[in-house]
Amino acid sequence: MNKYYQLVLAAAFTALTFPVVAEPISYRFVSINYSKYSSIMNGFPADVDGYAISLDLSLDVTPYIAVTTGFSRGKADVTSAGATSNADVDTVSLGVSIHLPINDRSDLVATSSFVNGDVRVEGQFNESEDINGGLTSIGVRSKISDYVELDGFVHKNSITDNSSISLSLSAGYYVNDRLSIDLGYALDSDGDTFMLGTTKNF
Repeated sequence: MNKYYQLVLAAAFTALTFPVVAEPISYRFVSINYSKYSSIMNGFPADVDGYAISLDLSLDVTPYIAVTTGFSRGKADVTSAGATSNADVDTVSLGVSIHLPINDRSDLVATSSFVNGDVRVEGQFNESEDINGGLTSIGVRSKISDYVELDGFVHKNSITDNSSISLSLSAGYYVNDRLSIDLGYALDSDGDTFMLGTTKNF
């Protein structure tokens, strides 16, 4: 089991959680997100606290299919036995989403993404890891008013030989028809992530 997979998962999650976008529900957008996360290393005596910044793109290629990609860069403190090491984490993702209308204000969305992460640790530990995996998600995006969208997703995370289930909730307020300010929260058995971002749709 790769002990750094939580670092990749936490950093990548910023790029893989669907941002909200202005009406109508759009799958052609660019977004910038900041996340703050805290986690434990499952099976290892270490705790992780860090942050990541991501740039994410989505392009609808048919009325029901979109291609997504994202890049995130993050830093984390890895604390074990009272000593702290510093980690730099870069992730790249590429995926596809399928979305089907539930009604005129809600979509059912399923996504699948490949993730590659590069982890570099210095301090008590000095290691470098290249970690690959996949994330699949299913959830609902719903425009509850002209200014607010709520999203909820269940995620299956498969990073190296580790698998886990995560839940995420996000909300967005529309500054105008094409720009939203977004808040999100994700939770799994090892930790949680808070997200803040902005999305521009086209």
